[in-house]
Amino acid sequence: MIRVILCDDHALIRRGIRDTLSDAPDIEVVGEAANGAEAVRLAAETVPDVVVLDYGMPLMNGLTAAREIMAEAPRPRDRELRRHARVVHFSSHPARIARRNIRGN
Repeated sequence: MIRVILCDDHALIRRGIRDTLSDAPDIEVVGEAANGAEAVRLAAETVPDVVVLDYGMPLMNGLTAAREIMAEAPRPRDRELRRHARVVHFSSHPARIARRNIRGN
């Protein structure tokens, strides 16, 4: 089972993604967050396989949330047991701006 959390400040967007994912038998939405700070807290609590983040959210944007989630992800010594959340960003920003922001340039 692939465990997913959805993070967007628009409930309608979260609902649309959740409804789409509900058709997949091997995907379970384990939580939803309306801002970046909630996303970080929720990721620590649920240890998801995938985090779907909006870039523009209140309190903490998706990029900062992604960095914090990845920094706090559990890191067992055995490489076979590592469980790092995969982060998926979506944004209305052009791709070149999104890439620059992710790289921190």
